[in-house]
Amino acid sequence: MRRTVLAGLLLGALTATAACTGSDSGDADPPAGASASAAAPQPDLPAEVDDSGPVLEPAMEPVWLLRSTGTDESTRYDLREQGVFVDGDVAVYFALDTLLGLSMADGSTIWRTPVDMGGETVSFAGTATHGDHRWSYVYPETTAEDLERWGDHVVTVDVRTGEVVGDRALGSYGAVDSLTSMVTGSGARDFLATDGGVFEITDRGGLTRVLPATVLGPGGPTIRRMVPVRDTEVLVLELATSSTQTTTAVAGLDTATGRLLWTHDVGRFATGRDEAGNVFVSPGDGRYVTRADTRTSADGSIDDVVHLWTLDPQTGAVRAHQRLGLLPAALTPVGDDVVLEGDGGSVSRYRPLTGRTVWTLAPGELTLRAGGEAGAAAGFSLGPTSPDGTLVYAGFSAGPSGDLVAIDLESGALAARWALDDEQHAGLVTSPLMALDGDRMVLARNRSSRGDPAALDDQARPLGPVNDVGLFRFPDLGERAASR
Repeated sequence: MRRTVLAGLLLGALTATAACTGSDSGDADPPAGASASAAAPQPDLPAEVDDSGPVLEPAMEPVWLLRSTGTDESTRYDLREQGVFVDGDVAVYFALDTLLGLSMADGSTIWRTPVDMGGETVSFAGTATHGDHRWSYVYPETTAEDLERWGDHVVTVDVRTGEVVGDRALGSYGAVDSLTSMVTGSGARDFLATDGGVFEITDRGGLTRVLPATVLGPGGPTIRRMVPVRDTEVLVLELATSSTQTTTAVAGLDTATGRLLWTHDVGRFATGRDEAGNVFVSPGDGRYVTRADTRTSADGSIDDVVHLWTLDPQTGAVRAHQRLGLLPAALTPVGDDVVLEGDGGSVSRYRPLTGRTVWTLAPGELTLRAGGEAGAAAGFSLGPTSPDGTLVYAGFSAGPSGDLVAIDLESGALAARWALDDEQHAGLVTSPLMALDGDRMVLARNRSSRGDPAALDDQARPLGPVNDVGLFRFPDLGERAASR
C-alpha cells in the first residue's frame, strides 16, 4: 500500500475549544500496522532550469481535474479542517463541509461526505489512514433537539468504499481539543485529545485511553495541540489551563508505553529577563518549539524576534536555542536540519543545532510564465519532499497563477520547474495542498479567482467554480525530447 501524507504544515496556534468528558472503550484492539511502501518512482528532471525568466515548458500534464466540489470558498488552510492525501488507489480530499474519496485512475467520486453533518464543517481530521485503510475526522453536533446529544462526533471511514465503520458521540458537553496522525515505518496511528486525556482511535472507531488527563496535573490542563516527533513514537503536547488560550506548559508523551516523559513550564523558554510568551510547538516536528515576540529598538522601530528551541524528545532537554531572522510560515524537517518557509516568500535550509543557514532561495527575479499577474508579490509555499529525500516541492505563485518547483535540498538550487497557470488549471499552486504519489502529484485548493473582490477590484472575476482537485503527471522529458 502506498501512502503519502500531506506536508507543509502551517506554523501557528490552533485555538482550543471547550473540553469534553472522555471515556474508555471496550474496543481496545490496536489498529493493525500498515507496512511501509517501497520507494516510489520519481519524476524526471529537466537538464536545465530557467530560474530567472518566464517558463513555457515543461508543463505538468493533467490526468484529471475536478471543479466545484461543493465546499464554500475560503482562503484559510487550517490543517484541522482541510487536507489531501493518497492511500493506494484513492485520493482523499477534505475541506470544510466537503469530504471526497476519489479514484486515482480517473478522478471519479467513490464516496462523498459519509455522514450528514447537519450543516457543520470538519473540526479536526487525520492526515493519513490508520490501521486497515481507516480515516478518522471530527465534526460537532449542534442541531439535535435533545441537548444531551450535542457535542463532537468522531467518525471513522474505510477510504476504499466510504463505509462508516464508527460514529462515536462524545457527550453533551463534548469537544475534541486535538487530533493528529503519527506516521512511522510500521504505519500510521491516530490520536485524539479531550479533557479526559489522550486516546488512540481504533480500527472500529473506538477510543483506547493512552494517557489520563489527571497525569498532566491538577485541574486537567487542556491539550491544545499534539505534534508527533519524526522517527519516534513521542507526541509533544501543548498544554493550557482552562482559563487561558495560551500555552502554559509543553510535555512529551511516549505513545508506546503511555508514559509522560517530561513536562516544561513555559518559563523554560524565557530568554534573559524576558518572560516566555507566545510559545508554540511546531506542527512540522514536535521537537521544535518557537516563541515569537516584538521588540522596540532604540530608534523606535518595532522588530519581530523569533526564538527556536530544539528539544530531545526522550528527555525534554534543550539541545539548542537559536534566534531566527524570520517568522517561519512552515517548517519541514530534513535530517537534523529544517526547511523554513519564510514570511517574505523565501525558502531556507537551516541548522537548528548550530544556527547556520545552509542556503536561501528568494523569489528575486524568478518570474511566472506568461499569464501571471503583473506586479503581484510572488512567493513559495512548501510541499512534500521526494521519496529519496533529495528534493522539496513547492508552489511558486502570485495571485491565482503559478508554477510547481522542485528545490535541491543539498544546494538550494532550483532543480525543476513546471508551468501550471493556463485556463485549465489556473491557481492550483496558490497556497496549495499537495500529495506526492510516485511520479504524480495531487493538488487541491478551495479558491479560484482573479483580482481581489475585497479591495473593490473591478477586474475581480472567478476563473471557475471553487474547490478544485486535480491529479497531475510529471512530464516524460525523454519522450518530449524524442518528439522534437
